[in-house]
Amino acid sequence: MKIYINHFNLEVLPELIKNLSEYRVKTEEYIQLYSNDGIYQIDQSTTIKLKPIDHDISILPNFYKDFTIIVDPSFYIVEKVVQIPPEHVSKRIKRDIFSIHKNTNSNSNSNSNSNSNIKLVIETDIPINQTRNGFEFLTKKNLENVEQPVDIYFELPNGSNIEDVLVKKEIIEFLSILN
Repeated sequence: MKIYINHFNLEVLPELIKNLSEYRVKTEEYIQLYSNDGIYQIDQSTTIKLKPIDHDISILPNFYKDFTIIVDPSFYIVEKVVQIPPEHVSKRIKRDIFSIHKNTNSNSNSNSNSNSNIKLVIETDIPINQTRNGFEFLTKKNLENVEQPVDIYFELPNGSNIEDVLVKKEIIEFLSILN
């Protein structure tokens, strides 16, 4: 399940990533491929096909102060594959994952462990140098050669209740940091 912040200014994401560094849990990089056959994801150890399961979104206006959030309970079913279609478009993505509660395993309180599944994710497009026959083509994107943060959202386990007091409290904690 993903929760998006409606009308969030993506231009502030580079600075926001710096301010959230103490909450960073991990960073992942992968390549996402789009073809007529579906969406594929390749990381260092696996190649998977993502089969979307769509659900209706819900909008919660003024969830916290002026923040309106969009709850998308859609998800992907993951299927391991050994081949990808030869005709596809790809993009390289970096996911910075943040958590309010970094060391939840050391807590003996079971209530704080329930919060540990809520993550703030900031996705960044990483430029891919486009080469053909050993020559690098100059494109606007690789001339800039700058990573571009393109998305921010909360990631929760499927079936999470957004109205649960502990879930709501942790999302509000993150929103107050973003404010």
